[in-house]
Amino acid sequence: MLRWQVLFLGLLLTQSVWTLPEQAREPMKFQFRVEPPGAAVYVEAVSNQGNVVRLGLANEPIVIDRVKFRSGLTLHIGGEMAAGQTEVPHFHGYLARQEIVSPKVFPAETPNLSVDALPVIYYPGLHDSEPIQLKPAPGAGAFFQRLAYSCTLHPILFGSFVAALSSVAFFLIAVVVPRQKAWREENAKVAKFNARLRSLDIQNDVFLGRQFGEWATVKRLGAGGMAVVYKGISTLTMNEDEAVAVKVMNPELAQDQDYRRRFSREVQISRTLDHPNVVRMIDYGEQDGILYLSMEYIQGETLRDMLPSKGMPLPDGIPIALGIVQGLIHAHQKGIVHRDLKPDNVMVTDNKLVKVMDLGLAKREESENVTRTGDTFGTPAYMAPEQITGGTLLPATDQYALGVMMFELFTGRRPFEVADSLTLVMKHLQEPPPRIREYKSQLPDELENMIDRMLLKDPSKRFKGLVEVQVELTKIQRKYCGT
Repeated sequence: MLRWQVLFLGLLLTQSVWTLPEQAREPMKFQFRVEPPGAAVYVEAVSNQGNVVRLGLANEPIVIDRVKFRSGLTLHIGGEMAAGQTEVPHFHGYLARQEIVSPKVFPAETPNLSVDALPVIYYPGLHDSEPIQLKPAPGAGAFFQRLAYSCTLHPILFGSFVAALSSVAFFLIAVVVPRQKAWREENAKVAKFNARLRSLDIQNDVFLGRQFGEWATVKRLGAGGMAVVYKGISTLTMNEDEAVAVKVMNPELAQDQDYRRRFSREVQISRTLDHPNVVRMIDYGEQDGILYLSMEYIQGETLRDMLPSKGMPLPDGIPIALGIVQGLIHAHQKGIVHRDLKPDNVMVTDNKLVKVMDLGLAKREESENVTRTGDTFGTPAYMAPEQITGGTLLPATDQYALGVMMFELFTGRRPFEVADSLTLVMKHLQEPPPRIREYKSQLPDELENMIDRMLLKDPSKRFKGLVEVQVELTKIQRKYCGT
């Protein structure tokens, strides 16, 4: 009885196995991942009966019966296949390929009645997530196809790329292209400027072609006992129209600490001056132990250079005298005394504008001016008595020097002209000046009386200020010049 029960149970189990669905006998799930994403995988297989079966796209895991397809799988990897097509087309610039999946890579048999519970097997990495890599097709066209496809996969990145490309294009179109001409001109200007500096005769002038602050000296304009003046061009703009006059002081002066302090203090004061009849000071400093200052560059000539040997006619001389007076009035209102007023320190521009130079700058000690040879007809010829004796320098001191200048402006000579410096200063101290009508009789009495008062030895007896001199000159101009 027991044997029949065992035999019946065995037959029952055998019948259960044979009645299982064919797909569930030894099933497995295959998943194909391809890079780039979106590439299709068409799966074909040859059944045990020799029939070719297309299993379709492997977009989702495919459940395959191991028993039915033990000869392996054929994978067609690439683009979409049309009906009846045997070769898979290339995919967006990537080469299509065909691959055989050998049964040897199939996992061990793990029968399970529940298909949904089957583990997914990835190919080619099987149990890892390594994808199938498509190779890029050669050629520029394929490259742009891949680039365009990549943009569709990453819209945010593509948008950022387009925005960046648009910005670059805008910069090129709006900035770079229009500036090309300007850059070429700028490079040509720099090359021309450097060539100009290299062509300067620096062997005969140690300060020529050197840079003082922002400015490079390109031309020597003049020289005196204390300084040499050069035309300076900015090394930043290299613009000839923005030239300045660079006054380079004698290197020996930089060794005198008292002079350095006075120079710094009075230059800072002079920078506050702002008047049409005063040469504007721009900057000052020290370069390699040499003091320098930069001033407004004047296109014209000094009063010394343009002064005729017999003096100027009244209609020509009075406007110049008025320009000097107006510049000095502005300086005196700022508390600045010139101290070295002379025709060499007055410029007349090409359009007849008078400019007073070197206002408020510290000068060499008066005792040196008196004793130094070669200065016989320099500064001592215009010095007031109180300046010679070392007294307090006031606006009246400039008035005396202006009186000497006006004497020379209308007669062509100074009140005192002697070869010996000591004799010259003694005349300024003790001897009354001659009358200007002794040298030019047609000059008006009003002008003579005004100059006589300006040249009085006692500064308290001169005009109280140059405003009074301006009034007198204006009256003379209206009376004798018709203006």
